[in-house]
Amino acid sequence: MKNLVNKPIFRYGALLITGVLIGALLFGGFADRAHLGHDHGNGTSHSHAAHGSGADGGGHNHGSDEGAGASGHSHGTGDDHAEEEPVWTCSMHPQIRSSDPGSCPLCGMDLTPAAAGGSGDAFTLVMTEEAVALSRIMTSPVVLEVPVRDIRMPGRVVIPDDRISSVTAASAGRLTSQRVSTVGQTVRRGEVLATLWSPELVTAQQELLDILRSDQSLLYENASIGAPSGERQRMDAGVNTGSHTVDQRLDVGFTAGFTAGNPIDADAPSASSRMLQAARTKLEFLGMTPAQISRLEQTGEVVREVELLSPSAGIILQRNVKSQDYVSAGTIMYEIADISRVWMDFEAWEQDVSWLNTGDVVSYTSTAHAGQTFAGRVAWIDPLVNASSRTVRVRMDVDNASGNWKPDMLVRGEVLSEARNGAAVTTVPSTAVLWTGTRSLVYVQVPDEDVPTFESREVLLGDRFGDRWVVLDGLDAGERVVSNGVFTVDAEFQLRDKFSMMNREVVPAAGGALRRASRDEADTDVAATGGERVAASASEARGDGAAHRSLAGAAFRSGFAGVLDAYMEVKDALVASDAQASARAARVLRDRVAGLDEGSLRGEAQMAWLGQREALRRQMIEWLRSDDIEHQRTQLYAVSRSLFETATTFGIEGVVYQQFCPMAFNDTGATWLAREQQIRNPYLPETMLGCGEVLQVLR
Repeated sequence: MKNLVNKPIFRYGALLITGVLIGALLFGGFADRAHLGHDHGNGTSHSHAAHGSGADGGGHNHGSDEGAGASGHSHGTGDDHAEEEPVWTCSMHPQIRSSDPGSCPLCGMDLTPAAAGGSGDAFTLVMTEEAVALSRIMTSPVVLEVPVRDIRMPGRVVIPDDRISSVTAASAGRLTSQRVSTVGQTVRRGEVLATLWSPELVTAQQELLDILRSDQSLLYENASIGAPSGERQRMDAGVNTGSHTVDQRLDVGFTAGFTAGNPIDADAPSASSRMLQAARTKLEFLGMTPAQISRLEQTGEVVREVELLSPSAGIILQRNVKSQDYVSAGTIMYEIADISRVWMDFEAWEQDVSWLNTGDVVSYTSTAHAGQTFAGRVAWIDPLVNASSRTVRVRMDVDNASGNWKPDMLVRGEVLSEARNGAAVTTVPSTAVLWTGTRSLVYVQVPDEDVPTFESREVLLGDRFGDRWVVLDGLDAGERVVSNGVFTVDAEFQLRDKFSMMNREVVPAAGGALRRASRDEADTDVAATGGERVAASASEARGDGAAHRSLAGAAFRSGFAGVLDAYMEVKDALVASDAQASARAARVLRDRVAGLDEGSLRGEAQMAWLGQREALRRQMIEWLRSDDIEHQRTQLYAVSRSLFETATTFGIEGVVYQQFCPMAFNDTGATWLAREQQIRNPYLPETMLGCGEVLQVLR
């Protein structure tokens, strides 16, 4: 017996039996307790009977009488809560809503029950407290405030234009020596930069001296101007003044006059005086300074090598010549910059320009002066926008006597600018706005509701400042908008076919009919019943080319009808997935476009057709580069758009439907033209032949 007990099979069997017994006790007990006191009747209450201590020693009496116990609870099936009518939708096209099950008219997929919780209003959405908490949806108040925009601008140190001087060769010659050794060297005003030997300068100096010596009256006038009054009277009388003759005194007077700095009167009526003044002017134009000309007249000696002087104090910005270089007249030899004052040129984005004004305070910093903040005022705002960077220059004039700011240093500027009128405006957090480019949407929390309720609302935006938007219309101060989890709320609106960021036109389902809003409901109203879509109404396409229709003659319209016939053959071949037939029909289409009679078109109508024909010609060339069917389907989309433009411009014979599949090209969507209203998708014929809708009807 002991050996039998020790066998493994005996031990495993005992464990199995024990587990079965324990499980029966546990789960059986729970099932009994779960059943106690629940009488699942129809319309009757469920009661827990009293636990008495009867004559038999106490038992459980599970009664079903009304009022048997105060602890009973009812699960009746009365009309306490009216059941909502189920709504069926398509998981791929949530805009499809129907009260009956069926197939999606766009893609053919089975409709599924829509999520519950929506309201009948297409602009409001009811959510549970749990859903709001799990989605972390938070709201922020709409406030009135004066906008203050923090404008940050990159900039650099710039040398003012009026503080850059050029040293230019006024006459041709050779630089015999150069005193400037390097770019960046500091020079003083009047400092010698180089010496120039110029044959033209030498000749002009000699001419001046010859004029002075050729006319003794000039020498006499010059001497009398410089001589004392008593001696001048004696010279006028022609007497000998003592130890010197008159000629000697003239020589002395010539030297004394110019030593005293008294030039000969240029307004003297004599021709010689006018020639003398012309010679001086010529030397000035050739690069000599008035001081150098005066020294020439005093010494009477020609200067072979003329000194070139710095016109201003500053630093050498450019040095374009070397010693012994030959320079021509007009050659810029040096550029000198005075950096005692500099400009700070900042680049402001064009959307910030309306916030900037002359006189605004700019605080700026630079890595060259880490830890320091400087300030100045805006002196000038460029009236032109840089076409490549889309920025506008904002300039400050800064004193730089200390030389701390070097040209081309980088700086960072910041302006805190209030709105120009200083008025308080309505603002919301930027995270609350969904912006599609053409419109802006916010979700407003509906006040005084027992459960979280949100309303979708279009708003008109103004400027953005920091992390807030100015709202010009659509909101009032004190309302609350969703600022966190806004995309979650938008997704709920879209799934329930309510007014949302991507779903602007909403037509509620009614009477079991599938209804959706078209992209242009003024032109198309598409409805479907029983899984089949019916074009309810459509108007002719309107366009700027309506005036051209009367200019298109019968020959042109007839030829264009042939073009459309060839196009329909191409489209039908793609519906049949026949690449070879499609390529053959495409060649016919190309030939008909090229042979279309345009002789009846005149003026603007002819120009419009020429542009459209060129687009079609290029598209057909690209089409015929490959027989691959997917390549042809891509080109079908381009050709369809061009033919639609031509049809709306010049009109057509008969009826043509513009149809659209939102799932073509990986949900990008594509259009095509058809003679019949029935959808036969040329882009997805193998999987979704009936996926599509009628956008417009051309007649």
